Amino acid sequence: MSRRWTQKEDYIVCKFCFENRGAFFINAAMEALTHLLTEAGFSDRTKVAVTARARDYALLMEGQSHHRANEQMQETYRNYREIFENPEFRNRIKSCIRELYNPTAVETAE
Repeated sequence: MSRRWTQKEDYIVCKFCFENRGAFFINAAMEALTHLLTEAGFSDRTKVAVTARARDYALLMEGQSHHRANEQMQETYRNYREIFENPEFRNRIKSCIRELYNPTAVETAE
């Protein structure tokens, strides 16, 4: 049995799904997503597991609820959707980053 998905892993998968709507089930996209997870330190996820998680997020994006969407996954989806679909929220985050860090860090974060 595989280990539970962490919030960071869920965030990476959710973000990828939002940014690649409609084209993220092709082989190359799943390999790219698996590579992103590996770069973030989650090298134990198989392409099959990553594809299944992306499909779970696709169901949430389509407004469908399902048995595998646990509370953590639903919360990650709601939070990211708010960030992704609300430009004012993103601008507030950028403003906070500008106050806390130097301009080079802000450009990197964007």
